[in-house]
Amino acid sequence: MMTTNPPSQARLELEIQRLCAQVTILEQENADLKMLLENVTSHADFIEAELHATNERLQEEISNRLKTMRALQFLIGMVTRDISDLQILLETTTEHGDLVEQLLHNESIRDPLTGLFNRRYLDQNFENILQGARHWKQSVGVVLGDIDFFRTFNTEFGHKAGDIVLKEVCEFLQKNVRDVDSVYRYGGEEILLLLPGTSLTDTVGIAEALRQGIHRLNLSYGEQDLNQISISFGVACFPEHGTTVDELVIAADTALYQAKAAGRNCTIVATLASGSSS
Repeated sequence: MMTTNPPSQARLELEIQRLCAQVTILEQENADLKMLLENVTSHADFIEAELHATNERLQEEISNRLKTMRALQFLIGMVTRDISDLQILLETTTEHGDLVEQLLHNESIRDPLTGLFNRRYLDQNFENILQGARHWKQSVGVVLGDIDFFRTFNTEFGHKAGDIVLKEVCEFLQKNVRDVDSVYRYGGEEILLLLPGTSLTDTVGIAEALRQGIHRLNLSYGEQDLNQISISFGVACFPEHGTTVDELVIAADTALYQAKAAGRNCTIVATLASGSSS
């Protein structure tokens, strides 16, 4: 049987020293680990704080950008409305501008009392009508009328009553001519009608119908009945009685003078250049 010898003291002391060295190493490692843990914890707190601060900054930036976006949307809406309003304003202004231009044009060519075309527009338009008639080889009827005893009428009933008579006669003429015809206040109580494409015979017929219609008018001023109204007409026609504005107006005016001399309330045709009467 074999026996085991106990370890020697020297061997035990050596083992103890080795263990002590390991303990020292472990203590150092533990200290290092503890320091590392503290550093990690410290850095984690710093990182967490940084992350929190960054998050807050991002939230603030997002909020600011949302406010900016809403403000831009509001501005875009306002600009869009402004553009729409400006467009409406522009369209309205253009329409009103056209209306104003038309009104000004009408004022420049119409007599304010009767609404008939004025003498100025007659001077512009008569030659244009004759040019068209020459080109298309058509007739143009010219009728010059004068309300009978108009000055005496004004003296008896007053100028306001005279204005009523003049307006009513002119309104009747406007309503009873064709769309292609035109009626002008030639001066005072004189009225001139241009009838494009109308023969001499038809012009006389139209003048007679208008004269008879005016004679049938029943007019009053306030509660006072006005005397029966009549008109005298002188008739000329292109090209029979002239080929220019002046020639036709003179022919119609001469015929009107003859109608006045014949007792008024009648229609007289101008004398032809040959000397024969139409």
